[in-house]
Amino acid sequence: EIVIDNIKLASIDEIIAMKIDVIQRGGRKKDFWDLFFLMKYFNLKISNKLINLGLRFFLIQLSALIILQGSNIIILKFIGAEEVSVFSLVYKYFNVIVTIFTLVLTPYWSFFTDSYAKNNYNQLKQGFKQLLISWLAISMVGVVMWIALPFSFKIWLNQELDIPAYLPVSLLLFSIFSNLGSVFIYFLNGTSSYLNFQLVIVLAFAALLYPLSAYLLPTYGVLGVVFTMFFANSYGVLFAPYLSYKVLKRLKSN
Repeated sequence: EIVIDNIKLASIDEIIAMKIDVIQRGGRKKDFWDLFFLMKYFNLKISNKLINLGLRFFLIQLSALIILQGSNIIILKFIGAEEVSVFSLVYKYFNVIVTIFTLVLTPYWSFFTDSYAKNNYNQLKQGFKQLLISWLAISMVGVVMWIALPFSFKIWLNQELDIPAYLPVSLLLFSIFSNLGSVFIYFLNGTSSYLNFQLVIVLAFAALLYPLSAYLLPTYGVLGVVFTMFFANSYGVLFAPYLSYKVLKRLKSN
């Protein structure tokens, strides 16, 4: 730990971790040079910790991929190709607001890491406020997209498509729901907090996706798959906000 004038600074190991995070999400030439020179001071004893951390993130991302891609496979198996096409089109349409919000979120991962390393509670709180305002604004964009959906699809596909009324509403709500959860998940991942718990929950939800869909599909059809998508992505809204609150509360008391 490095403290100057009662201000906690990031250690060499923490800076290396932040540089690796920036590089794996793109990075600039400067970041590679910084990492090259920082590696001279790298403590090899923490290499296993970094590998374990990377493995946990990989498994979390793999589970998320199974959840997102598994829905189309389940619909194709239990209902049919036509329903998959309709579901996929509407899902991609509203996924635009997820993509936009992800672009907003991306810089905040390293922001959370840096602020947490410096024990800067006020900066973290301000970051949350900014993200929640952005989430609300992008959610409003989603509502406008929902209103404009018939017109948008007519231009996009050059034909009218028979879309069940519940599908756009449910997938819009799912996109808004996912974006909100991502705020807290980015914070927890950026601060490496409760990763083991997140890994267990996400793996369990991914494992339950197929049997739960198989149970709901005969009664609810495609809507049953949307229900399971809400369930499988509920960690970010049901658990992550409380865990984020605990991390912030602990940081504030230090």
